[in-house]
Amino acid sequence: MKHLILFLLPLVLLSQEKSLSKMDKFLEGSGKIYRLENYPISALMSAQNETIKAVLRKVSNGLESQYFLILSHETGGKYSKTKSASIAEEDLRGIVRAIPSLKAQAQKEEGYTYSVENKYISDGGFKLGYIAQKEEKWVEPNYVEGDPFLVWFITLEKYGESGFFFLDELQFEATFKEAQSKIKELKGK
Repeated sequence: MKHLILFLLPLVLLSQEKSLSKMDKFLEGSGKIYRLENYPISALMSAQNETIKAVLRKVSNGLESQYFLILSHETGGKYSKTKSASIAEEDLRGIVRAIPSLKAQAQKEEGYTYSVENKYISDGGFKLGYIAQKEEKWVEPNYVEGDPFLVWFITLEKYGESGFFFLDELQFEATFKEAQSKIKELKGK
């Protein structure tokens, strides 16, 4: 039994390392002073009328700086819980590059049996994509009978229920581009 524990302990420690976000990895370590600067970015409003706050965070340790888009949603009630995503600058670039490709694929979506999901997953576990299905589940103002019904989504956390739906991609695309512009502005200072 002792040998089994000694064998499994490194595996458990390694699996925990992989679950750290890029921001957590940058912040780990002791004996360093970190400066965290937050810059507000336009919030997102989901199709369920839930607000997802957006903040661009600059993290500096004196030697280097890194930038992260923080998206967060707090559920109300007695036991409130915050769901969040920390999207590193390089992941943000990948997400922004993926959106036009997803939009083009969404416009051509047809021929599936019932529904299809197409998504981009960042290194940090953030997901962005769409679901196309043959029958309408929500009321969409521009829905044409016979067309596939399309809904966009983002998922903040790798595990758990942290998904939000949007009737088009324009809102989150604008927020991601706003974050990129803010990073460019801050790097220019």
